[in-house]
Amino acid sequence: MAICNNPIMSGMSGRVGNLIFRRHGKKTIVAAAPKTNNKKRSPTSQQSKNQLTFHKATRYASWAMQHSSLKELYEKKARKGRTALNVAFRDAYIPPEIRDIYAESYLGKPGDMIMIEADDDFKVISVKVSIRLAGGELLEEGKALEDVNPVYWVYFTSFPNNSLPGTTIQVMAEDLAGNITIRSLQLL
Repeated sequence: MAICNNPIMSGMSGRVGNLIFRRHGKKTIVAAAPKTNNKKRSPTSQQSKNQLTFHKATRYASWAMQHSSLKELYEKKARKGRTALNVAFRDAYIPPEIRDIYAESYLGKPGDMIMIEADDDFKVISVKVSIRLAGGELLEEGKALEDVNPVYWVYFTSFPNNSLPGTTIQVMAEDLAGNITIRSLQLL
């Protein structure tokens, strides 16, 4: 991959022989065309999954650029060499990450605190917590509150839990693009 400084080729995009030209900002990038042995081969299940994710991210980014409020949010996050479209695509392509569930303060009493560390390349917009008893029965669920540090979310329990061992705390984080990540923690 190289930057094309030829004024005749500047601004060009597409394939010419064994070369692929594409635009990145104001630069024209040239690279060798990919080599494939068998053009009739089917994609693997992982490739199909990645293609679907890519397609959804592309559609979301295009949709977001048509809505001025979303476009403005993404423009604020765009740095040098990136556009709001690039930022929106990345937001849709990469789901939020739930790094940890801190349940040390959860003793089974109403008002106990569960802290969640959830992050996203753009922004996590909501975190939902569900607590299930050892038998799978739903004890409670609700939304966590965003902490002063936007990576942390806090959930305060509402109902007593007299049998903590085997209790499962399930956390669901959602980002602006609608991606959802779920992580569970079973108490011992």
